[in-house]
Amino acid sequence: MEPITSSTLHRYRNFHLWMLIPFAISILGFSYSYYSRLSTATFHQHVHGISATLWYILVIIQPYLIARKQNVRLHIIYGTIGLMIAGIVAGSAYTIKIPAHDPDGDGLLNGVEAWFGTHPGQFSAGLSGPSTNGTITGHEWSFGDGSTDFSQNPSHLYKAPGLYTVSLAVVTN
Repeated sequence: MEPITSSTLHRYRNFHLWMLIPFAISILGFSYSYYSRLSTATFHQHVHGISATLWYILVIIQPYLIARKQNVRLHIIYGTIGLMIAGIVAGSAYTIKIPAHDPDGDGLLNGVEAWFGTHPGQFSAGLSGPSTNGTITGHEWSFGDGSTDFSQNPSHLYKAPGLYTVSLAVVTN
């Protein structure tokens, strides 16, 4: 670890200002999914958002305290608080429940779910949920052996063993 000398303090005197760049990027990144929806956010989202913002503010304040104010005592206190808040940020991230689909239809979460089942020589699949690009009006499954199916939940029996690439094209309105 580098000793704290006047040249070290001079070298890092503006480090706190450089930390504003990733802070601004993270605020911008979360502005659409959290900050612009504060009134509809869940308790867990608020705990995560507030603790993450507070933690990052402390990350900016700490280099300022040591390089500009040379206040080691406050630097250590804020560092300890920041360490505890970092635990809250990490823990609260695990408590956020993402809905199974996108309730407001803005396309942030894709609620289309597909399922597949196989038995020797047989393929079955299903598709459900809303589309982020409109209502699903058609399906075209290709089973990799030249066969197709236009149903939502197809079943297909293969005539020969092998590896097949199955694909789905969805039509929306």
